[in-house]
Amino acid sequence: DGPVVGRCLAEAVYPPFGEIQNMNVALPFRGRGVGSALVDACFQNLAGRGCMAVFLQTDADNVAAHRLYARKGFFPVARGAMLRLLRFINLPLWDEFMHTHTLSS
Repeated sequence: DGPVVGRCLAEAVYPPFGEIQNMNVALPFRGRGVGSALVDACFQNLAGRGCMAVFLQTDADNVAAHRLYARKGFFPVARGAMLRLLRFINLPLWDEFMHTHTLSS
């Protein structure tokens, strides 16, 4: 019922992986928990769609985003011009994930 202060797109494009895309928080509202709330909403949405993990990419030099995502439990899985991050969101399904999506292949 007020101004739009942030936005985020989350997609279940590669089940069981979800992706957070295009997250933005308006400058005057950064540091007030808006980004954290958006990420939490994405977790809930993607977990409800059966996703076990969420990944995203951010610019390698976007330190503020790195701090937010680290606080939300993401860890880096690839570095380059972009930093790719991953977080498991549905840990009770870890055994199923490891069985059907082996990391050693």
